[in-house]
Amino acid sequence: VWMFCIDESFYFGIPIVKSVQAEGREARVAERVASLPPPIAAAMAFAGMPKDEDVILDPVCGSGTLLAEARGYAPNARLIGIDVDETAIRAAKANLGENAKLKLMHADSRVADLEENVTLLLANFPFGLRYGDRKTNAELYRGILENVLRKADLEKFRAVMLSSDTESLRQALESFSSLETKEIFRVKIRGELATAVLAKPRSR
Repeated sequence: VWMFCIDESFYFGIPIVKSVQAEGREARVAERVASLPPPIAAAMAFAGMPKDEDVILDPVCGSGTLLAEARGYAPNARLIGIDVDETAIRAAKANLGENAKLKLMHADSRVADLEENVTLLLANFPFGLRYGDRKTNAELYRGILENVLRKADLEKFRAVMLSSDTESLRQALESFSSLETKEIFRVKIRGELATAVLAKPRSR
């Protein structure tokens, strides 16, 4: 029996299937170096509590792992994935398939035109090993958040973000006094310790 806590709720579970047997995982046909492992993506999505009425954005979507796991929790949610790497978008299309509720964009998330009001942001931010640069990560993270928040539905907005460059993520989040943040878990990914942070508008 497993037990874990998110916010003020405790969750108990009894394993029924292994992670590789989870619904939708068999649809993955394209992998990329440094792709987020699906069980970690599932934990991030769960922490964001996806709902069918959500508009869910992954601004650095890679091969679409986070969006796929979010869809498992909220199959009718609107999904948007953006990536500057065109090969990543091709991989995401292969993994996520054709869906009227899915939009994938080859663009820079700092300036991409977001036509819909985002309610849930899920992001595994590049942190400077194979992708990204630790000298500019804080600026990158801040730019993405600024663009997303311009179109976010602040009544419903929340974000779950993961990075091994925790200092850059902290610096970026300090720019948004309207958001309250808290660390929700730490995990090692390919030898790098990464921290997941939950952010949402401060209570008024």
